[in-house]
Amino acid sequence: MTLLGYLYVLVLRVVPDLAVESARRMLRRMQAVSGLVGLSAAMVSPLAYALEPRDVFAKAAPSVVVITAQAQSDKVARGSGVALSSDVVATNCHVVYGASRIQVAVDQRDYEADIIIVARERDICLLRVRSAALRPVAIASPRSIRTGDRVYSIGSPRGLELTISEGLVSGLRMMEHGEVIQTSAPISPGSSGGGLFNVDGELIGLTTFFLKDSQNLNFAVPASAATNLLAEAARPRALTAVPATNDPAVSDALGLTKGMGPSTALKPVFADFERNLAYIRWLGATSARLKARYPGNAARLEFLEATWYESIRAGLEPALVLGVIDHMSTFRKYAISATGARGYMQVAPRWAKTIGDGDAGHLFHMQINLRLGCVILRHYLDISQGDLFYALVRYYGHAQGRDVRLSDRKAIDFAMSVLRARADWSTPEG
Repeated sequence: MTLLGYLYVLVLRVVPDLAVESARRMLRRMQAVSGLVGLSAAMVSPLAYALEPRDVFAKAAPSVVVITAQAQSDKVARGSGVALSSDVVATNCHVVYGASRIQVAVDQRDYEADIIIVARERDICLLRVRSAALRPVAIASPRSIRTGDRVYSIGSPRGLELTISEGLVSGLRMMEHGEVIQTSAPISPGSSGGGLFNVDGELIGLTTFFLKDSQNLNFAVPASAATNLLAEAARPRALTAVPATNDPAVSDALGLTKGMGPSTALKPVFADFERNLAYIRWLGATSARLKARYPGNAARLEFLEATWYESIRAGLEPALVLGVIDHMSTFRKYAISATGARGYMQVAPRWAKTIGDGDAGHLFHMQINLRLGCVILRHYLDISQGDLFYALVRYYGHAQGRDVRLSDRKAIDFAMSVLRARADWSTPEG
């Protein structure tokens, strides 16, 4: 053991009640003062020393709540939940969906709660808890989850409140409704909706189900699925749904294609310098990355300006829209699929009649294609209750001219590819 390792143990023994984070800060100061320049920085990083199980529990348990859901038939279901914010709890829909009354127990007090977001395909519901001041959980990066990692589940199995169990990440599996975390950490009735935590006490998933006829086959929905729903709930809506009508008055009222002729080019306008600067940085970084695939500086910048404008207008991330375009048309303006979908975002001609001006030829116009494509994706995101994976599956189906199920392998592959591309196209500025 190195000198710094001995110092770490000494600090924890001499000051046993010292919080781990405080101990680490002290060790950093000791390293700086003592001039231990040659020691690895990893020796004092948060990942160098995993928390003890009791420390994981102390950090994570205050964010885990007990949920009681009463149906009109007086049937009572009990489960667990995790606080994502000061008044929002994530849990499994099978615990609370259809309940006439929901109560959340925090510090031995019961608070009334209401369902605000439902994503039944992923079995995630978000609850707004009235009058409670919840302690939000720390969320782990989705990219940090690895098979073999030690994890802890905290929930209320069989009504035994705040029970902690230990296990491993047994695998990351793709199932019908998206990716799940397979774990050997025990999950029992009452654990549903509880938290699966890493060795730093950060939430990586919501414990959801187990296979009864097998041993240690337990599964959790990734925490990112719940945080995505929370972000969607807070995101301002430019357009909330695509109207199921071809009435031109409805389309004009929403401003979908009104006034957008071939010569129209809408550009973003900013209220302050900082936002304008962030946009310029995004534009420059993204343009440089796209140069090899989209030659012609003027045309490329016009395309990125329009993509950013239409993405933000529809309440979408530009990186997500670029990911869709990347896998739908590979940035080809005049792409046509076997089913007749057209342009950058592969908009089916029927949408030109539903929310456009009825002229399918306009789908090759850059801004009209981006406008309709973003609105359609926004629509699918809304009817999927914020579940981005399911929204992308549905978007793939619209381009194919048919309804698809989450078991459709091509649709799943498309959704996964777009999510990977979304991460690739993301920049610090956008």
